[in-house]
Amino acid sequence: MSSGLAGKRPLCEARRVEVVLTRSSIAHVVALETYLMPVYPLFALGVYVGASFFVASEQALQARKIFWSLSLKVGIDDTAETERDRDGEGE
Repeated sequence: MSSGLAGKRPLCEARRVEVVLTRSSIAHVVALETYLMPVYPLFALGVYVGASFFVASEQALQARKIFWSLSLKVGIDDTAETERDRDGEGE
């Protein structure tokens, strides 16, 4: 499985993403990760847990379209798909 689509998502949104991928029959892998984010106005960093989702390159475009239609846009990695489109292999 390659990382045709990946993105860190807060756990509150991760469950929704998981349901969407499962109902759309898109095979995926989930990785929980910790990350740091600024805590304003304290000028400190907070530790958060998020989820990264990975789908096969062949299903990345389908997953991306579904996410955009549901306004699940944060953290989508377009790098792999953009390179394929530029090479004339997209859609």
